Amino acid sequence: MDKILPGEWTDYYKVQYDNPTRKTLLKGLEYFENHKIDLSKVSVDIGCGQGSDIKELLNRKWKVIGIDKEQEAIDILEERFVDYIGNDLNVIKSKMDSISIPSTSLINASYSLPFCSPNNFSDLWARIDSSLPINGIFCGQFFGVNDSWANNPQMIFHNDKQVKSLFSNYSFIYYREIEEDSKTALNTEKHWHVFHVTAIKKEKREL
Repeated sequence: MDKILPGEWTDYYKVQYDNPTRKTLLKGLEYFENHKIDLSKVSVDIGCGQGSDIKELLNRKWKVIGIDKEQEAIDILEERFVDYIGNDLNVIKSKMDSISIPSTSLINASYSLPFCSPNNFSDLWARIDSSLPINGIFCGQFFGVNDSWANNPQMIFHNDKQVKSLFSNYSFIYYREIEEDSKTALNTEKHWHVFHVTAIKKEKREL
């Protein structure tokens, strides 16, 4: 995911089109398969963009609901995965702040949740959490407070303690905090502070 200005989505999707599957999703899929999780292979991809992660989910015989707020992304998905639309893939045009999330075995949110309005994040996270059953898996990223976009009041940022607090009823399959200077998908310099998370939901802990 990148911080996109109006008119830049076409370039972004072109650059991202053949991106490899995110490591966080691969970790979740491998865990699901290796541990023979007894749940249906139904997933939701929040902020799915042009479908790099959806491609992997479909290849592994998952049913997918892809959600994105950009009509251009929806158009790309409907063309790219025309043979799956209406069967193994359903796409929904919606902002993540207001989405209804059905019960699902896996939620993928690759670089999308930081773009949720801070005022709406707690409610969105509650809906994400409630949609996952025991042994359901979350895969995605959170931006840290040292990220160079952290002064943007329309985005949400977390520190290590806050991220781990979100997953108090989960066990981490994969957890990495990374800070580095590199370029965005549109080739601009940026300081990244990112938490990469793959986690499995467990029974609620007694206080």
